[in-house]
Amino acid sequence: MSDLQINDSLERKSALDISHSIIVQAPAGSGKTELLTQRYLNLLANATKSPEEVIAITFTKKAAAEMQDRIINALQFAQNNPKPEDEFAATTWQLAKDTLKQDQKRDWQLLKNPKLRQVYRHRKRLKRLLIPLFQIVKQQKRRQHQQFQYQKRVNQRWRHRYLTV
Repeated sequence: MSDLQINDSLERKSALDISHSIIVQAPAGSGKTELLTQRYLNLLANATKSPEEVIAITFTKKAAAEMQDRIINALQFAQNNPKPEDEFAATTWQLAKDTLKQDQKRDWQLLKNPKLRQVYRHRKRLKRLLIPLFQIVKQQKRRQHQQFQYQKRVNQRWRHRYLTV
């Protein structure tokens, strides 16, 4: 196993820690959705009252449906199959098993009546909350760009004044 794979494995384990927030940034096909599925299953396994404590927010119906399908498929796979050999799949399987134990303990009946929420209908409210945030980020980037341009002009003047003598 290479150092890159070890670091990736450590980062993936860190992302499953529900005591802190995460940002997942990776190229296409790297397993972001599966990692988010694992985190969602971990949150479900640690929910104290009901599955409605865990909400996943997406920006499209397609993404919400895919996440719901992956979670239900992971629960069904864990219920009907032995632990897989692959480390990443085994992690998903174990988290799904833990969720099924919580499901049985709390009588949620996730597989009979999935209570996995799609919050797509709240996108307008979410958009109203996010637009000011994006505007703040744009203003900060604009200020940084202006500062960079100012520093560039100062450096050019300095070079011209002192290096052309």
